[in-house]
Amino acid sequence: MRPDKEQIDRLGWEAWADNVIVNTIENLPADATAMTCDHGDVSVKVSLVGKDVVGFVRAYVPGYGWKHHERTIRRACYDN
Repeated sequence: MRPDKEQIDRLGWEAWADNVIVNTIENLPADATAMTCDHGDVSVKVSLVGKDVVGFVRAYVPGYGWKHHERTIRRACYDN
């Protein structure tokens, strides 16, 4: 995966990175509590922490350099 500069210019860095986090969450195995993906120019880490999902993206974007983004999402289906 490479950062898509056109999409980043159109959506903004945070929206693009949020999409990467959501895609990683969707691919998270049901019994997993964390997942790290390293795709060369893009690294993604998603962790389940209590009632929250914490996602972190770090990427080298041509024209912008290294960028990072972290998002905490409250799990709606948390039943404890």
